[in-house]
Amino acid sequence: MSKQIIALVLLASMLILVLFGCGKKETDPTTTESPRVTETAAAQTEPTVAASAADAQKETTNSVATTAVPSETTAAFTMPEKTGDMYFTDDADNKFIQAVVQKYGSDPARLACIYVVPEGDSNHVFEFNGKTDSNGKLIRNKRTLKYVYTLNANCSEITRAGGATGNDGLTAAQGLVIMQLTKELILPKFEEELNS
Repeated sequence: MSKQIIALVLLASMLILVLFGCGKKETDPTTTESPRVTETAAAQTEPTVAASAADAQKETTNSVATTAVPSETTAAFTMPEKTGDMYFTDDADNKFIQAVVQKYGSDPARLACIYVVPEGDSNHVFEFNGKTDSNGKLIRNKRTLKYVYTLNANCSEITRAGGATGNDGLTAAQGLVIMQLTKELILPKFEEELNS
């Protein structure tokens, strides 16, 4: 009984949003006034939604007043400036891998690292879950990625991203973002090294 009530409430909420929450005004083209040609009148009238791109072009051409139309704005993301070259290693003696082993007790056989040269604070160690293929070889890909560790140059600061859970020094949101970016952007660049 309670599942039915919840379903009805959700359905009613969606219906209310569809009917009243669209925020889009529709106008009857037979009752709309012709566009004003003075800047003052144009600034006082409410903007209407053009029926098509051709109608929008016709309105612009017929208009006597010229007003600046704000362009669409989007948030721009800029990549940080490159500070060095990234190198791959799965050598158990690598200082970044050793720092993760010492702090978290991880199995070095499940770890791989990308580090920056010259030394910088953008070093990452990837821990995989230990699944192996039919030949017993460790599978290292985005499906088997368990954690991403981020280390500064001298290994004094280490954070761990595990997604929604398993994070150390990060929020769940930060952990999710780091895991997703690593799976989609970083690991594909080192696929050959991970599979060798």
